[in-house]
Amino acid sequence: MRSLLLAIISTTSLFLAACGTDSNVSTEVISDEPGTLIWGGSPATDGKGILLETADTTYGAPGSYEDYDEYFPENENSVEVIADFLITGEETAKGCEVKFPEIRLLEIEVIE
Repeated sequence: MRSLLLAIISTTSLFLAACGTDSNVSTEVISDEPGTLIWGGSPATDGKGILLETADTTYGAPGSYEDYDEYFPENENSVEVIADFLITGEETAKGCEVKFPEIRLLEIEVIE
């Protein structure tokens, strides 16, 4: 009887763990969001790196200028875009430890 009870408890625990969700992890994808893609300077020198500024939020994205240079006109550090991105649920510290919600840019279209 005792081993049957342990087997049921173990199976129930595994089932609940497999079905559980982590509410701290976001998988929200935002599509066709207009905004400004900004190169705020190298984070290594207290710059802000790559930012996406929308109407209501400024997001931080990983990467360097070289990862996004095809989107910026010559001698420009910002450009108007329509973007699809994933909100990671994490925060990213940029510059002098300014924190932004972290995103992963999925698709970027420059507005002409």
